[in-house]
Amino acid sequence: EPPGRFLPPQFPIAVAILLASGFVAGYLYIFIRSSTTADVRGALEILVSSGTLLIHGEDIQELSTRGDFSKPAYAKVYSVLKSLTTANASKGFRENSIYVLKPAADGSSMIFAAHLPGDEDAPNRIGEISSMGDLPRNYMGEKYEYRPAMRDVMSGVRPFASTDIYTDAHGTWVSAYAPIRTKAGAIVGILEADYEVQSLTERINAEFLYVGLAVLASAFFGILLIVILSGRISRPIQMLADAVDRIAHGNFHTGIRFQRGDEIG
Repeated sequence: EPPGRFLPPQFPIAVAILLASGFVAGYLYIFIRSSTTADVRGALEILVSSGTLLIHGEDIQELSTRGDFSKPAYAKVYSVLKSLTTANASKGFRENSIYVLKPAADGSSMIFAAHLPGDEDAPNRIGEISSMGDLPRNYMGEKYEYRPAMRDVMSGVRPFASTDIYTDAHGTWVSAYAPIRTKAGAIVGILEADYEVQSLTERINAEFLYVGLAVLASAFFGILLIVILSGRISRPIQMLADAVDRIAHGNFHTGIRFQRGDEIG
């Protein structure tokens, strides 16, 4: 028997379809990941750009240390941050995902000017202003990494900015920034919104599930169709070949019975 005799003739085609389906599925996953990330970045940019219109730069200038939560300026910013977080809670934002940063006194980093207090018993629930007195929950004044996109926004080079997926000590995120200005137009801080990549991954996987199932179903039915059609063509040809082989070995009483309405039949 020649090599590959026992492999059905449809085998190479089936393998080719499976490989092509895998390639298409991989490409679609990359496309969905890229487009979903772009959608998230766009949504974050809209969020921070609209949110900064509600925050006064003069209030941010008063907030630099943990004890500043007791100032009326913090109460105003707290109200805006709470409103933004509540309005976007269904989109996967947590209580600490939207906050205000400002340059440190030496300009080497950013510091937290305002953030929402969390609740130890319910991390996604926004705490009251009074809970900011509990120091573990209050990190106003603490340093924050000065990212290049932040510098562009703080310098006025860009009206807003967002990041690709990045990882820090607290997790993996996509973030966006917009400037906070005083009435005179001076930029004194930025509003940052973070979107956790776990939530983003869940969105990507949910969208890819339907696409992946469609690709697999197409591959399955494609292979099934090829098997059926090739069987209709190859079976009578094989029967003819077997009959010729029997005749060649002296069996002149060989017969073939099949009915076709084409060139073979």
